[in-house]
Amino acid sequence: MPILIDIKSGPVRKSTAYQLAAYKILIQENMSEDGSIRGDLRKRPTFRFDQDAHTYNDPHPILGVTDILKSAGLTEDMSRVPEYNLILGRALHAAIDLHIHDNLNMDFLDPVLKPRLDAWIRLEKDLGLRHVASEIPLKSERYGFAGQFDVYSLFKSDSWNPAGTIYRYGVQLDAEGKYNLKPFTDYDDEQVFLSALVVVKQQIKDGLK
Repeated sequence: MPILIDIKSGPVRKSTAYQLAAYKILIQENMSEDGSIRGDLRKRPTFRFDQDAHTYNDPHPILGVTDILKSAGLTEDMSRVPEYNLILGRALHAAIDLHIHDNLNMDFLDPVLKPRLDAWIRLEKDLGLRHVASEIPLKSERYGFAGQFDVYSLFKSDSWNPAGTIYRYGVQLDAEGKYNLKPFTDYDDEQVFLSALVVVKQQIKDGLK
């Protein structure tokens, strides 16, 4: 079965469910018949992504998942998160993406990241994951927003089923080399996100944002 995973170095919160619901929409809209992901925004010459601010331009600004949830009050205030935690999270994502593509040089891996990467590798083995794509920025032409999911995978024993349900999980990778996997099964999460999108678009229209 297809599985969409959002990676956290800290606790997995309810806002992760809304993030994953948004990424699920993006993947379903940009999915090819063979299960591969098309529509990588990085291939567009006009595309620009600000990693720190999570803002998208192609060439004009596109609403991003993080900004939508923040504006609707559905995620924590990132300005209160210590800078070290933000840097750690970005570095962990980069290390896992390199690992997935067999481009990670362990000799240069920061010791702080190693136990968290070990936890991820253990998760891969425990679930038997076969990765399809990771860290790809996508845009929904239908709804008018963009986002970059973390990891999209299949269980190794699975054959591709384009009509299959995409299961959503948040995972915390801790400093002790352990992982905490949390499933999200509430079908209302998608409607919550789309409602937030409507609200934010109205805020922009009314000059409130």
